[in-house]
Amino acid sequence: MLYRPLFWTAFWCEDWLHASSFWGASHIIISSASAKTAFCLAYLLGKRRRTGFTSLKIVGLTSRRNVSFTRGLQLYDDVVEYDNFEASRALQ
Repeated sequence: MLYRPLFWTAFWCEDWLHASSFWGASHIIISSASAKTAFCLAYLLGKRRRTGFTSLKIVGLTSRRNVSFTRGLQLYDDVVEYDNFEASRALQ
């Protein structure tokens, strides 16, 4: 019951991104990556990628305290701490 609204928010966001063809992007950066809505979005983007519709690299941005948790989800290609974030590093 608690996750359903969060999942639907992520579902609508992913559907909107897919409908816009991700604007030709090669990476997507999700801030607050340890939040439930964020990792639902990462899950859906990964699922879309596994079906061959996109080859997006999924990058999670989170606090130092949540880095290991977020990596443990195995939903992101890379997890970056807020304090260490540099756009050029995340987009490599």
